[in-house]
Amino acid sequence: MARLFACKLLILTAFFISTHILADEEKRDIAPDQSCVDFVFEMGMLGNISRAGNAFLGSGSQTIAEHSFRCAAIGYLLSQLTPLPHDPNKLLCLCLFQDAHETRTGNLNYLQQKYLTIEKNRVWADIENLSQIGSKIHAFSHEFEERKSYESLLASDANVLELLFFLKEQQDLGNPRAVEWFEYSENRLITAEAQSLARELKERKADAWWKKAFSKQ
Repeated sequence: MARLFACKLLILTAFFISTHILADEEKRDIAPDQSCVDFVFEMGMLGNISRAGNAFLGSGSQTIAEHSFRCAAIGYLLSQLTPLPHDPNKLLCLCLFQDAHETRTGNLNYLQQKYLTIEKNRVWADIENLSQIGSKIHAFSHEFEERKSYESLLASDANVLELLFFLKEQQDLGNPRAVEWFEYSENRLITAEAQSLARELKERKADAWWKKAFSKQ
């Protein structure tokens, strides 16, 4: 049920942002039709595909949709923390759609990527051909991978931080590998805001938020 809920949140959030938040001049070429319906159904597939790296971590499970939703939540938090000018709407879209192509390719861990090559150009060509919003989603994914805009750097940090939060959850449950993975992944953070948040994360238990709520009753 939790995964289904996360998946539905991702679908609704993605569709809302892509059709309502973007500037008018960016969405005038989009009209409600069956390709829009297909787009939402395709994004829903992310709730059925697991993140592959957890098999090597040895504990925990997470779908791509769960990762993407919390990544977007962290992206919003970083947007509030940074004093530098940026487009918060674009930032959220970069967080949400960074793994959109994995509806068709699945999620490959780093070891699998050593041996397998994804034909991303073919994947995105198919997505763009089947959905009128596909080119916009492709643009978000491309900007995220380029890491040139400030929004993409924040989105990249949100992506890493989401992994760190997941690893902290597994660490608190007793997985020693999660400690090693945390230390390695933390070094990938770019912005000062993300680095500061990671330091706070290391000092906090994953269940502290709800224990704090009970202690005040």
